Amino acid sequence: MHPAMALLAALALLIQTGVGWVVSIRLLRLARRTRELPELALGASVLLAIGFGYPLLVASAATASVALRMSGALLVDAGFLFAAVFTWRVFRPGARWAAALVAGLGLCFVAQLALVVPDEKVAGLAQMLLAAVLYGWTALEASHHARMQQRRSALGLGDPVVENRLWLWTTMGGVSSFAALVNAFTIVQGIMPLEDPAVLVLTTVSGLVQATTLLLALAPPAAYLGWLARKRSA
Repeated sequence: MHPAMALLAALALLIQTGVGWVVSIRLLRLARRTRELPELALGASVLLAIGFGYPLLVASAATASVALRMSGALLVDAGFLFAAVFTWRVFRPGARWAAALVAGLGLCFVAQLALVVPDEKVAGLAQMLLAAVLYGWTALEASHHARMQQRRSALGLGDPVVENRLWLWTTMGGVSSFAALVNAFTIVQGIMPLEDPAVLVLTTVSGLVQATTLLLALAPPAAYLGWLARKRSA
């Protein structure tokens, strides 16, 4: 792999992990004050999957450590499941089918974990396909609510900050689902992402987009909120 590409991939992972820590700490502090499940679920999701799980999986790939691979898979799966709980409780709190979907995803993640050691390839493929379903679902739900907010904003009743966050979450979910499908493709084809320039660029760019949208949606800088306020008054 070209040194510049390796540096870019490492930088993207570092940024993604750092954003994960910033966002998760903010959400968990908020959850401690509000005692609300959505903040707790999303904070735990980001911390477990992005703050801990992804770095451990990358380390396991570099060291061939079974312990790191199992630990990383467990944390990522737990993070994904918390993201499913968040999607259910925020967008479909009264829908039995959404609760059943979360339960089904939980059972699938347990089955996937059982395959991590005996069949790493199948376990990795299953994890990516489940992630694609999960993030595709959350993206669809967020886009639906974003369009509702957009219609309210056209009537002067909507909140542009909420609308913007919903569109950012839609983008994050869509890009995450796409990235998971790309990873699934590489597993099926036996492609090493760090050795294929096209795949490396796709995964690196998607990781940076995920980090950016996550930060702007859940821990936006004051300058960004100021820009939204100026946009609303214009």
